[in-house]
Amino acid sequence: MRTLLASAVGIPVLSIVLFALLEAVGGSKGFWGTVNRVGLDLCIVSIGIVGGMFLHKPLLDQLGPASPIVAMFVSLLEMIFAAVVMLVDKRWQTGTSQVKAYVSLFIGVFAVGLPSGIIMWVGGPR
Repeated sequence: MRTLLASAVGIPVLSIVLFALLEAVGGSKGFWGTVNRVGLDLCIVSIGIVGGMFLHKPLLDQLGPASPIVAMFVSLLEMIFAAVVMLVDKRWQTGTSQVKAYVSLFIGVFAVGLPSGIIMWVGGPR
């Protein structure tokens, strides 16, 4: 399962960090605007992680017959996280851009951590 964790989580998250750094250097959004965008990007990548996770046959075998229900539940939860990040970015009027960025980043990291935790919990040593 380490290979699944490295390929499904590690590589996408590292690429988000790389592109966030490149955008922070050359972008016009400023640091907190970039961090805010990273939170949304992490939510979007987490949806892909869930998709890849539930195409992995050994993981599906360990989940058993409940795997389609778990897949749908986690996918919808990840989409709700992305919607909350967009809501915070567009509609939340209280607080500074720094607070918005922290909230977005927290939700994005949690969104990536959820499927990562499922991979580690279900795919861990028995």
